Amino acid sequence: MRDDKEIRLGEIRPGQIRPGEIRLGPSAASYFSALGIDVGAKPRRPVCRACLDWSVRRSHLAGTLGGAILDKILSEKWARREKDSRAVVFSPPGKQAFERVFLG
Repeated sequence: MRDDKEIRLGEIRPGQIRPGEIRLGPSAASYFSALGIDVGAKPRRPVCRACLDWSVRRSHLAGTLGGAILDKILSEKWARREKDSRAVVFSPPGKQAFERVFLG
């Protein structure tokens, strides 16, 4: 879907505290709220962090925010889960919608 194009996601920035951490910028709460995603809740797991996917050797967004974005993708039917896999498959219109919303 994309190579190394930076995802804007309401100003998510690489963390400066520990490798793999991601912190939210000042406009993140309102950006995600407009999408129906609450980043203000105090979850047990981190709100967002980078997680290395060993199968493709690339990081993806993990934590409660990553899960909420996945829920949004699936509820909008932009993508579906692949049977017996953790992979998701985007439809052509779903790919366009995802890119419009999350890649700017």
